[in-house]
Amino acid sequence: MSHLHTSEENLPLTQLLEHFSTHDVGGNFQGTALAFPATTVVFDLAGSSKSIRSRGARTFAAESQQIFKSLSDIIYENNGVIEKFPGDGISMHFPAANDRKHQSIASAFNAIKKMDSNLRHDFVMRPQEYRFSMAYGDDTIITKFGNEFHTEIISIGNAVNVAHKLEGYLKGSIFNLAMDETCRTIIRISGENIRLKRFPLPPDLRANRWASEYYYGGTTYE
Repeated sequence: MSHLHTSEENLPLTQLLEHFSTHDVGGNFQGTALAFPATTVVFDLAGSSKSIRSRGARTFAAESQQIFKSLSDIIYENNGVIEKFPGDGISMHFPAANDRKHQSIASAFNAIKKMDSNLRHDFVMRPQEYRFSMAYGDDTIITKFGNEFHTEIISIGNAVNVAHKLEGYLKGSIFNLAMDETCRTIIRISGENIRLKRFPLPPDLRANRWASEYYYGGTTYE
């Protein structure tokens, strides 16, 4: 993945504090946006809101900081970048450099497997305590919103919407993993042995709301 020609040390402090830094995403903005085909992955801790209410935000933060540091290391080791930490999860992307969709999805799924193992073995968590969702998008972009006082670099695209919505669909189900059709197809082709159940994708998430599209739910702990 290419980076900007400027060094990280020369980037403005305000830019380094953004959810994305342009050092992360590489390339140069053309007009209002940067093309960013990628696999979007969402990680979420189950029951975090209840935990914060009952035990307090400070206790939740103290216990979660090491988890998020460990998962962040795994994400970057697998060529991913982190967009944001929404308090109880991580929104991340695995770029498809040079149109390598298969590699993007493989990297994302490998990161999910390593994060799952890390959570279960190093932090002694049950798989029911966290969720992963993933979706691939050729049309994902990175763009800037804000003004001279506050600017954020964010991702926009159907796959971003799908990944975030799929995570919500997992709540209350027996599954802790969900993915779109593209990810499921590539993962199956790669020989991964994972059982997934098919569900209709809601019309508001379909590329063509009149066509039949599906998402797939499963578990990380076969």
